[in-house]
Amino acid sequence: MPAEPRGEWAPPSDVDAVHAATGTGTDLVLTREGAVALLTLNRPERRNALTAEMSWGMGRVLRVLSEDATVRACVITGAPPAFCAGGDIGTLPMGDEGQPASYRPARAERYPAVAIRDCPFPVLAAVNGPAAGAGFALALACDLAVADPAARFGALQVRRGLVADWALTWLLVRAVGRSRALELLWGGDWVEAAEAASAGLVNRVSAAGAVLEETMRWASELAEGPSSAMTLMKRAGHRAVEMSLEQALETDSLMQARAFATADAAEGARAFREKRTPRFRGH
Repeated sequence: MPAEPRGEWAPPSDVDAVHAATGTGTDLVLTREGAVALLTLNRPERRNALTAEMSWGMGRVLRVLSEDATVRACVITGAPPAFCAGGDIGTLPMGDEGQPASYRPARAERYPAVAIRDCPFPVLAAVNGPAAGAGFALALACDLAVADPAARFGALQVRRGLVADWALTWLLVRAVGRSRALELLWGGDWVEAAEAASAGLVNRVSAAGAVLEETMRWASELAEGPSSAMTLMKRAGHRAVEMSLEQALETDSLMQARAFATADAAEGARAFREKRTPRFRGH
């Protein structure tokens, strides 16, 4: 896939170029507000259920955005009334017994969770309605999540005799621990927004009807931060759950050394001495 230029990127022409380069633009809609990219799942008639093409497309778009130095944050949401109803089983080729005609081993690039993890900037979910199955996994894969009070979350695959996929088990165990994760996976019950916030599945619950506005505002605030340091902290955060304490300390030291070498760190020190708000430039 051709790399996008790292200069100024202003809609609509360059947004259209991203759609053209990634083969998206109908079921996935990309827009831009300043330094924040907004990626909207756009199949409202199917409650934004994910096709294989949408899954691939999200990963491709996020990888293109990762190459654009003017993108400092990304928000993922769904066209009302849902965030994402999960994977669209109806788009899979089915065999005689109603099962998928063939099993294909997972390829990491098919799943947006990998691209979200690899993005150098914060990726936030604005969960505006139900998030089920793969949609639940997508919300958990984002670095931060804000839920509308009407949003709810469900690992519903067990209701169809299936197992949780899209790394939902992996994500849930890390979010709430093994016992609570298994309770959610085996029960197949909905978790309402307030309970999701209490359990640590989302960071915040917005005012009713304001989830996208509040998430975009938070993303814009994060986009003003020292992006080099934030990238390093994101990488450390993802690695931390699989490290020993000694490995974490060594990683922190190495990343801190890299952060000290940035212009943003120098600006932060100057702003502290001059008792003013720092003006970070992202390098």
